Amino acid sequence: MEQELRSTIASHETFLDNLPANEEHSKKAFSEQLISTISSLGATFQERVEKSDVAPKNTNISIVSLDFKRQEINSILETIIKCNPDLHDYFEERDFESNRHVEFNDDNKKIDRFIQKTHCTFAHAQRMTQRQMRATFDHVIGLSCETSINAIVYDEDIAALDVSIPAFIEGETNTWIPTSINEFTHITIWCKKGVKAFLANNLPKKVSNFAARRIELESPLRINGTFSYWS
Repeated sequence: MEQELRSTIASHETFLDNLPANEEHSKKAFSEQLISTISSLGATFQERVEKSDVAPKNTNISIVSLDFKRQEINSILETIIKCNPDLHDYFEERDFESNRHVEFNDDNKKIDRFIQKTHCTFAHAQRMTQRQMRATFDHVIGLSCETSINAIVYDEDIAALDVSIPAFIEGETNTWIPTSINEFTHITIWCKKGVKAFLANNLPKKVSNFAARRIELESPLRINGTFSYWS
């Protein structure tokens, strides 16, 4: 297309050079068209400008995340445990009551740990480029999303909450939510010493092989999260 455009311009060069419009007229016409275009964008344009400050372009993104408050996850866990006697023993062995407020380093594999920065991963730098992540997720960064917790899935090494993410964030205009790169959409909540949090992705397969357990909730529990970039 570019080559065709260049060829067309070259073949009409004499005609274009003789057009009567002067520089001042061209500047004025361009300015009027630019102002008209920006005005037509309205609130949508303003919203995108404000969101550009959320993730500076010179910052490398490690993951795209839907973040949840740890205390709210703890409250949900407490509710789930009360309704399931088998889970009571599991979390008692891991001293949930004493450790629920302890600040752990989520990446410290030298200890058993409850995850402090509870989140659901939507994209990872090892699987998407920086440009792909920004192009796909810029429009949802900073927005809140209601999530449904459907089940708890666990084995002796790791535990996670199975979650459902809506297709849109409802508002004056519905905002599309991109799909997570993980087939198992989840929030990791506990890891055993030597176990990395991403291994929670293997839990559904372990359930099918009877190597892990899945407990469905009688009715989904709701929790709000906020989309963010981690660097």
